[in-house]
Amino acid sequence: MVADVDTYFSLVNNYRSGDADPFVLYLARSAVRASDAARESVAALDALPAMWLELARPRRGSADEKIIPWLLERPVFEAHSAAHIAGVAESSVYAALQRLSNAGVITPVTQSKRSRAWAATEVLDEVDRLNNRLADVGKAG
Repeated sequence: MVADVDTYFSLVNNYRSGDADPFVLYLARSAVRASDAARESVAALDALPAMWLELARPRRGSADEKIIPWLLERPVFEAHSAAHIAGVAESSVYAALQRLSNAGVITPVTQSKRSRAWAATEVLDEVDRLNNRLADVGKAG
């Protein structure tokens, strides 16, 4: 609806004038298309941890292995958060983060040695793809 505000407001104004059917149909079609777009993102996101495990091949029980499933919940993070999730000291988590970075699972997003941050860019990319699909839904609405 945000993608095509003119259509939305035209339909709302017609609805207020008593012509409800086109607006209800517009809402229903938009909801179905948005659900389809979201379902596509859910499938893509669900596949990421297995892909990451394949890329990184972490040791069983390692900090790397513990961090991977958490990336869907927290795709941008700092070392202290990763250390907490992995159950290791912050000074110990950097090696795991480096291995995940080398494997292409995460990417450093800050350059400073202090307050370094990493991102699971595949998650962020999928959010962008979802936003694009939703914008296309609005245009097709």
